[in-house]
Amino acid sequence: MDVAIIDYKMGNLYSVKAACANVGLSSIISSDHSEILDAEVAILPGVGAYGEAMHNLSALKLDEIIFKFIDSGKQFIGICLGFQLLFENSNEFGLNSGLGVLRGSVK
Repeated sequence: MDVAIIDYKMGNLYSVKAACANVGLSSIISSDHSEILDAEVAILPGVGAYGEAMHNLSALKLDEIIFKFIDSGKQFIGICLGFQLLFENSNEFGLNSGLGVLRGSVK
């Protein structure tokens, strides 16, 4: 399996899966920690509110897996809200903390 599409109960999961297939990549949609860590590439898609997305990532302990995946040196892609979540915080609907992988705020 080439790509793990991280399922945190938000996002355009099946559009991303279709895009992967269109360019010849095998992918799975998963919130399973070991499946994500075993992938060559991980994608964090997203559609929705920043605070709710961070809540879901934390509740599913996917924030920890994202850090481990990135620390492994493998390719990690954030799309739309998924990219925004990589920053330190956002002021969407109040101040919300992000993953802090990238410095800065989303406004």
